[in-house]
Amino acid sequence: MYCMTCGAEIPEGSEFCIKCGASQTDLPVPVETEEYPACEAAPEWTWPVTPTNVLVWAILGLAFACTFYLSFLGIIFSAIGMKKHRAYLESGAPYSTKVKVGGILSKVGLGVGIGLTALFLLYLTAIAVWLVFMGRLLPLDEIISEIF
Repeated sequence: MYCMTCGAEIPEGSEFCIKCGASQTDLPVPVETEEYPACEAAPEWTWPVTPTNVLVWAILGLAFACTFYLSFLGIIFSAIGMKKHRAYLESGAPYSTKVKVGGILSKVGLGVGIGLTALFLLYLTAIAVWLVFMGRLLPLDEIISEIF
């Protein structure tokens, strides 16, 4: 038998520990716990895919894709619209005009978004090159002296 306080080995049936003097009779009463059956994980909840939902994401995608500075958001929203379109088709729900238009607008928004994002990156690169060679960031004399 071992002391419940200090862990020292004590003779069986001792009322006190011979090392620390702690009482061995006032042991805590074990509490019985009720066992519950294991719970199943809750199913993952997702937003329902409706024809309006597909169309809204597609319109957002195309609208942002047509902006020069935020065209990367158009790519993201159009991709979400395409995913919603695909999910709606796989659900077996009746095909509607909103879903068809949403699918078309998502594809157009994705193409426009990719094109304008590429142009925007080219634009930023051109500005950076112009600033460097015009001496705004690094004087042209220093560039030439570092090269030669």
